[in-house]
Amino acid sequence: MQKIQKLPNDLINKIAAGEVVERPASIVKELIENSLDAKATQITIILEEGGINRIKIIDNGLGLASDQLPLVFERHATSKINSLQELENNSSLGFRGEALASTASVAKVTFQSFPEGQKSGYQIDHNGEIKPVAITKGTHIEIRDLFYNVPVRKKYLKNTSTEYKYCLKVIQEYALCHPEVAFTLEHNQKEIFSYSSTDRINRITQIHGSDFSSKLLPVFYSGADLKIEGFIGKPELAISKKPTQHFLVNGRPIKTNTFNYSVKQAFGSLIFPQEKPQFFLWLELDPKDVDMNVHPRKIEARFHFEGIIFRKIIRAVKDALQKNDLTKKLNLHKSSAESFIPKPNYSTSKHQSQSISFPSHKSYNIQGSKGSLINYFNQNHSQNRPTQSLSDQTQKPTLMPLVQIENSYILCQSPSALVIIDQHAAHERVLYEKFKAEANSQEPRSQELLTPIQIQLSSTQIETLKHSTETFQKIGFNISVIGENQIAVTSIPLKFSNNDLDTVIQSLLNDIEDNSDFQNLSDIEDIVINYAACRGAIKFGQPLTKDEMIALIQEMEKIQHKQYSCPHGRPSKIEITFQDLEKQFKRTK
Repeated sequence: MQKIQKLPNDLINKIAAGEVVERPASIVKELIENSLDAKATQITIILEEGGINRIKIIDNGLGLASDQLPLVFERHATSKINSLQELENNSSLGFRGEALASTASVAKVTFQSFPEGQKSGYQIDHNGEIKPVAITKGTHIEIRDLFYNVPVRKKYLKNTSTEYKYCLKVIQEYALCHPEVAFTLEHNQKEIFSYSSTDRINRITQIHGSDFSSKLLPVFYSGADLKIEGFIGKPELAISKKPTQHFLVNGRPIKTNTFNYSVKQAFGSLIFPQEKPQFFLWLELDPKDVDMNVHPRKIEARFHFEGIIFRKIIRAVKDALQKNDLTKKLNLHKSSAESFIPKPNYSTSKHQSQSISFPSHKSYNIQGSKGSLINYFNQNHSQNRPTQSLSDQTQKPTLMPLVQIENSYILCQSPSALVIIDQHAAHERVLYEKFKAEANSQEPRSQELLTPIQIQLSSTQIETLKHSTETFQKIGFNISVIGENQIAVTSIPLKFSNNDLDTVIQSLLNDIEDNSDFQNLSDIEDIVINYAACRGAIKFGQPLTKDEMIALIQEMEKIQHKQYSCPHGRPSKIEITFQDLEKQFKRTK
């Protein structure tokens, strides 16, 4: 017969340590939180062998009186709450009351404190011995030989380098949360960094460098119950692997895939589907609206109004993207100035064009506005081609085209820079916005076919079509299933006139099927419109007259902040400032 027995305190503490103390970084996190709750303005972290051998935290916070020291290693003993009501409204960073008790059960801990009003500091070790000690004002905590008495736990630790990186990540997260606090890190008797007290953008610069922080845009939203502040990276900073993404809620870093996705949603087609934006967002909300106590190590949170916060984040990020110039700036480094200067290699061709050899040894054909013109659409695609009426010729755009490079890029001049436009990406964005507006209206532009076109599809494609029929109708398709693997198309959008309809339908359905991120009809519609814009846009290698270049630029400027990338996220233009050029030619420093 089994018997229930009460476990000894030492074993209880070791079990609790398994939840709270996963690795050295877990201890570093808990102790930094305690220092911040103690109003410290300077925190020094000293590590040996990634924190496995030694962790020491020194702060200049309020400290603890000597008569409080016996409670330091007691479980569920805390200075931060007294009641359930205080638990629900707690704004401190740590209040589980288990961190030091759990740590002391699996490591050798020494706690020293020298508070205001006390004549000297006092120390208590993991054996409970208390004695006076000479230290500076504040609190010093030292942890040695982690898991020395639980070898089965110690063998699961990673190597020194990996454990150090975990610690570094935690320290930098809290340094971001609290830029007003100075942080210093030493590892193996070497100072790694010393961050002075500063503001948020300068703290980001301290950690990530000025090149990175110079490409950040400010974000701000303030409501009755929620405040969002911080910075998002321009679209050019988006990456597919290991992006820097920080949500800092009420002074604490948290993991939240839901809110990370909200930021990606706000970027939309400004970045590639596989890319992720980089950002630093501080959220402030009422403590009762967020439960930080759902995870033993307090790395996750539960929000009472998650859906509302999700939408507010999207709004704040979209506002920031719309208010700022997203044109990618081309940085010209001093070391590459000489290699950038083209060496002319004149030749004569039937187009009277000038060939210039660049360092890449690729030949760029540069033609003026009188270059030969060929149709880049079928005859029925003329409605998508940028044209300029006589009345338009007297409203000039901000950017003035100078020349078309290799029938693919348009070199322009603005009041302050040279701008290079990717003609396909730019026109693709223009058409995307045009088709999107058509789809949002209740009158999609389509034409009925004199004879229905029958197309064979796979069973998977048939099922995809059934789930997408409403969206296809909304943008001008009329499609019905007439057999087990056969459909009939009776009307098509004007934007698809004279195209290979079989290929178009197959490609659209494959795109929809392959895209696992879409959530609703509007997402499916976006795939369809995206494809239509790509098919209809000016192609690489298509020569344009100067009037057509001007017309394209005018169309770009009509869509304002949306002009900076194609719907797939590829930049549509880059900029070289005159100031950069003057530096490269050594006219200025």
